[in-house]
Amino acid sequence: MGAAGWQHDQRSQRRGRGGARSDQRGRPVSDASREHRASVNGVRAERARLQKLYADAYSAVVSYQEFPYVIRRRRAPTPGHEEIGGEERLRISDALHTVQQALNNYLAQISTESTAVSTKYAALVHETRRTAGTYMHEAWDAPPLDNDPGMNIAGIDYSHLTGPQDEYLEATKKDMTFWRVAIPKLRA
Repeated sequence: MGAAGWQHDQRSQRRGRGGARSDQRGRPVSDASREHRASVNGVRAERARLQKLYADAYSAVVSYQEFPYVIRRRRAPTPGHEEIGGEERLRISDALHTVQQALNNYLAQISTESTAVSTKYAALVHETRRTAGTYMHEAWDAPPLDNDPGMNIAGIDYSHLTGPQDEYLEATKKDMTFWRVAIPKLRA
C-alpha cells in the first residue's frame, strides 16, 4: 500500500459508525469531549498569559531595585572628557524612565485582572520605590566610580521587601489556579 493509501486507510479507521469521529484507539469522541478539550486548552493559554504578565511585572520591580547600583557605578568624567558626566546622567535617567513606565503600565494592567493581585503588586511597587528611591538619592550624592574596588557597594538592604514580594507571589499563584482562570468572576 502506498503512502497516500495508508493515510487514507488511517483516516477511514478514525471514523466510527455513521461517520462519527474516533480517537487513535478507535473509541468514539463526542462533541462534548472536544469542547472540554478546547476549554481546558483555553484555560491553559489564559494561565500562560497571566503567568507572563505577573512575571514581567515582577521583573520590572527587580529592575527598579538595581538603579542604586547603576547610579553608583556610573562612569566618572575624565580630563578632556567632562561630557561623560552629562552623558551618564542622561543614559541613567532614560533607563530609569523606561522602568518607571513599565511599573506604571503593569500597575494598570494588573488592576484589570485581579483586585487581590493588584493590591499586593501596588504595595510591592510602593515599598520598592520608597526604599530604592532613598538609595538612588544617596547614590547620586556619592561621587562616580573611578576604580575597581568601588564596584563593591555596601549599605543597600532590600530584606524588608521580602514580605511584600512573597505576598505578591502568593497572590499570583492563587490567582492562576485552574478554576479561578476558568471562571473569571472568581478572580475579582
